[in-house]
Amino acid sequence: MKAHRTRLEAARERIGDRIKSTPIDRSETLSRQLDAEVHLKLELFQTTGSFKLRGAFNRLLQLSQEAAAAGVVTTSAGNHAQALAKAAADLGMTSDIFMPETTPLVKIEATQGYGAEVHLHGKSFEEAFEAADRFARDRGKTYVHGFDDWEIVYGAGSVGLEILETLPDIDTLLCPVGGGGLVSGVALAAKSHDPSIEIVGVQSSHVPGMAESI
Repeated sequence: MKAHRTRLEAARERIGDRIKSTPIDRSETLSRQLDAEVHLKLELFQTTGSFKLRGAFNRLLQLSQEAAAAGVVTTSAGNHAQALAKAAADLGMTSDIFMPETTPLVKIEATQGYGAEVHLHGKSFEEAFEAADRFARDRGKTYVHGFDDWEIVYGAGSVGLEILETLPDIDTLLCPVGGGGLVSGVALAAKSHDPSIEIVGVQSSHVPGMAESI
């Protein structure tokens, strides 16, 4: 756990001047309804609108000069796409983002707005991923996974470090779960601070992918 903590703190230091330390506000309504002290970490105020920028910067800032010059690739039609595009543009790298052909135009344009080259391929995420993986390997580019990458996890975990600095005596932490990158990083931060903190992953009942996987 100590090694994870060291890498979390290194990630936060690495990305510190490139991301926002977002506010934490007490929710009067939820606190009253639940008879508890409920605070919200408002990561919607992060640049690009989500925590994803943290992991993207942490990953890209550690690329070799050669890898950075070659550019980066990913598969995403959401927050990771925009975060990687933004981080790459800020660092002078090119980014190629693969999305399914069914991706809404608003998401395509949002990603292009941050400077990415968007490729539409296939009818599903899996088909887009396969195309992106081939593209990256054929052209010697770095594929940056949205959550299955330790540096992405450590970058996302900086959210947890910020929470614990403001609320060091927290006893329960609820975290949304998609692919698991955010909750993994936040859990590492919390458990290295106080092993008794309870981590609760939350997922929509309409898309319970993680819940069904375990």
